[in-house]
Amino acid sequence: MSTSPAADNTNTGRWAASSKLKRQRKRKLEQSLVPGWGTYDLNFNTFNNPGAESLRSFIRKLDQTARWANTRSQYTENARVESPRSALDFITALYEDPSKVVEDVITIDGDEDLTRRLKMQFSRPLLFQSTTTRSISHPKVSWDKFWAFMRTNRQKWVDVYDYSIDEEVKRTEKRLVENVIKHWEKDSRTALNCLDIENRIGECCPTPIMESDLIQRIAIDSQTTIGKTDSTWDNPHNEFLLLSTRDCISPIHVDIGAALTWLYVLHGRKIVYFPSTINLNAVRLLAQLGSEQFNGYDGGWIRVELRPGDLFIMPPSCPHAVFTPDDSLVVGGHFYTSAHLPSTLEGLSLLEEKQGISNESLEDSHYMTLAQILDSYDTVATPEEVKRAWATCYLFLDSPTKPQLPESRTIFINSLKDFNKRAAESFSQEPE
Repeated sequence: MSTSPAADNTNTGRWAASSKLKRQRKRKLEQSLVPGWGTYDLNFNTFNNPGAESLRSFIRKLDQTARWANTRSQYTENARVESPRSALDFITALYEDPSKVVEDVITIDGDEDLTRRLKMQFSRPLLFQSTTTRSISHPKVSWDKFWAFMRTNRQKWVDVYDYSIDEEVKRTEKRLVENVIKHWEKDSRTALNCLDIENRIGECCPTPIMESDLIQRIAIDSQTTIGKTDSTWDNPHNEFLLLSTRDCISPIHVDIGAALTWLYVLHGRKIVYFPSTINLNAVRLLAQLGSEQFNGYDGGWIRVELRPGDLFIMPPSCPHAVFTPDDSLVVGGHFYTSAHLPSTLEGLSLLEEKQGISNESLEDSHYMTLAQILDSYDTVATPEEVKRAWATCYLFLDSPTKPQLPESRTIFINSLKDFNKRAAESFSQEPE
């Protein structure tokens, strides 16, 4: 039985449309996937420095025990390579449904996904991996702009961490920017980290982070006018720049203030190591073992490679170590979210007892920031978030004054007591 020319044309049209749709889906999938993890060399020159050799030994051993993070993109790419072409529907569904893959990080697909995630608690880092067709930030800082900024400020001071200095306590020191520039121009260089450069060039922070930051939300909410006249608006946002030569190593630590930390790579690469299970037990283990011991962590260690355009967000009190395989420039910052304030308070309580787990000291600014948050937290947080934060107040209530901590801790404690009182009154009125 023959078919009519009209029917043949219809079938041909349907086949062509179906083929076009499959090509589009395949192209979209390939654009979403990222290249495999890169390579790097841990057999670098330590210039016979005992301190640098100790750190190199540490990072080699940690790297040998760590495994690459399982991500949705990597899992899907492996399935795509190993599966027949007819499995495209399955592979696409695999990528688009996060529940089908057990990830070591939480893969972020874009702004909307990041906004949604930042409204939740999470115990694994968030990771956005840039591709040629997608980005999550449009930074106003570049490698060239940064060095132009440095050359303009040659006679100003900057804190550096110099791995060539034998005594660890003496490795952090102030140097002229001019000296940092000269060090970078050398053909043979010892490792040098500049971890405390304030970003005065231009904002780089992705919008969802700005919008979720409690300090930003409270500062905006407290304004009675959106006009310039009589405005008391002072943008509280700040960012730091991390400049590192290749072969820099940061042993295991948590970031200060029990805040969330975001990192965005502008140039070069970073290899970040973190425990498979991130909780307060991991932080306590860090306090017991020290910064160069990694055995005993539940589930072992995970590593990720961060490349230009990648965004990495760590939850509060996340132990991590870092290796820099190439000269790099990273922009980042610390922030607090409604969902994570309870874990921030828990982490701060532990950090007060074990300040050696961080590479910075608690300062007035940390306590003043948290006091400001507590003064207004119940006006911006959900009732469920307020209740969870209220449940952590006992960690600080009636605690004695600690002379080794900043005086601003008293202000923080008073704000905590006021918040505790407001929450108790609010929840006591709930119907039974």
